[in-house]
Amino acid sequence: MADGTVGETNEERKRELDAARRELESAMARCAAAELARAADGSAAATLDGRLRTMALGAARRGLATAFGKDGSAPGACPDCGGRGRLLRRERAGVETVVGRVEMEMARFACRECGRSWRPREKLLDIEGSMTPAARRLASLAGSETSCGRADELLRGMSELNLGAKRVERATQAEGARVEAWRAGAGPAPRRRLEPGQTLCCALDGTGVPAPPRETAGRAGKDGAKPARTREAKVGALWVSERDEHGRPRVVEGTAVLFAAIESAAETPGGESPFERRMLRELEAAGWAPEDVGLRLGDGAEWIRRMFDDWFPHRAGVPPRQPGLVVASLGGVEPGQSH
Repeated sequence: MADGTVGETNEERKRELDAARRELESAMARCAAAELARAADGSAAATLDGRLRTMALGAARRGLATAFGKDGSAPGACPDCGGRGRLLRRERAGVETVVGRVEMEMARFACRECGRSWRPREKLLDIEGSMTPAARRLASLAGSETSCGRADELLRGMSELNLGAKRVERATQAEGARVEAWRAGAGPAPRRRLEPGQTLCCALDGTGVPAPPRETAGRAGKDGAKPARTREAKVGALWVSERDEHGRPRVVEGTAVLFAAIESAAETPGGESPFERRMLRELEAAGWAPEDVGLRLGDGAEWIRRMFDDWFPHRAGVPPRQPGLVVASLGGVEPGQSH
């Protein structure tokens, strides 16, 4: 009986949602028709879609503000100690969403045992830093592609998010930490095997990335110059190569793995460096082992040569240490030959 009641309730909610969507679509159609009639002389046609977008997003913000105007959350158990909660106050809070900033009510509770305070609505909507998950994703995508200041400009130009460079930076760092935790906990994938004619390739390099003064304090720049203006990011790539019908090398679709971090690759007595651990973790997560690597690509950097010597020495010999691009392979490219 209970299962039937739950099913009926879900069906009722689905019908309500469908009816609301149809009503919304009908209202937007009427607005679009009115705007089209207004733009019939061509004077306002160029900005028609922009006006409709502004109208739709404004209606969405007002709808969210109405839906979350009152917070009737029950206190529940304390997230820390499980103690009883009591209502402290109901407060207004601005939340950044993909349709713009929305003001909503948040009930704040305090634990009678440990004193911690919390707002259940934040957990319900997965709000962090006054941003919804979708807003955080947009901010982190923009922040991962360019500087945080430029990312903020792009977000303001292409969306309703007006965050400021600092909040873009925090959202990007938080999302990066979540991805890092997910990758670290993924564990090894089922072991893969190379097909005849395929070669597993590994490339390593380092590149300077601009960094604020607080992250370069006490660090020497290139040629020992101070202060440093960049940090070196270690970057790596794994992919399977094969030859096409014309005998030209190509990447096997779906095999490319890219990884990077601002972390040390220096030799560590009795263990691997942080970047070595990252490389090995990525190999495992892709279903490979060090002995599968058949081609190594890197320049003359000491740390790259050492990592190759330590982990892939049996697959290809490396020529005497010399500057410049070095490729060592079992697949037709001679050691030391440019590629």
